[in-house]
Amino acid sequence: MAGVWYEFSKFVPAFIAKAVSVTTDPEHQYHLIQIAYDELGAQNKNLIHSKLFLDALDKACIKPRVTASLFAFKQMFTSLNEALDTATGPSGIIGLLLSFEIIAENNIETLFKGLGIDSEREEALSASPFFKIHRVNEIEHIRHSVANFLRFSKSSQEIAEAEELFDVGIMFWHQFWNNMAELVAHD
Repeated sequence: MAGVWYEFSKFVPAFIAKAVSVTTDPEHQYHLIQIAYDELGAQNKNLIHSKLFLDALDKACIKPRVTASLFAFKQMFTSLNEALDTATGPSGIIGLLLSFEIIAENNIETLFKGLGIDSEREEALSASPFFKIHRVNEIEHIRHSVANFLRFSKSSQEIAEAEELFDVGIMFWHQFWNNMAELVAHD
């Protein structure tokens, strides 16, 4: 679980940056880049989320492992990038990013419970900047993503485009956590 989430945390800012790059309107780009900015430490390289995650693991004495199953997760990350390429307009991208954030609080708590298998690890993880930041930031990221949807998806066509890629993102999370459950069950 730790190794997969580390790879995922490195993927997130690149994915969001790609979403920004395939969006042509500067106002859309401005609003979309905010979450990537947070993921990359908001002007503080010591707060880059993937690094904070490794620090949290270290403090909890958890060693992330790279296994063959990581390949399946990387394929899922690739499919998200491909979904960006299929977006016919910015509303689709906004819908995909909304689906990416909408269950973020649950994702962080599921990750916490999966890694915090005893009270010592729970304490170390809870005290880590990674979990402290995510337990606050995810709420803001959800609000920001919902605001983007409301701000930019006004017409029925824009809403339909957003919904289509929102569904792709929800399917990603379904597949992600199913694969994670299989990985943990076989570990």
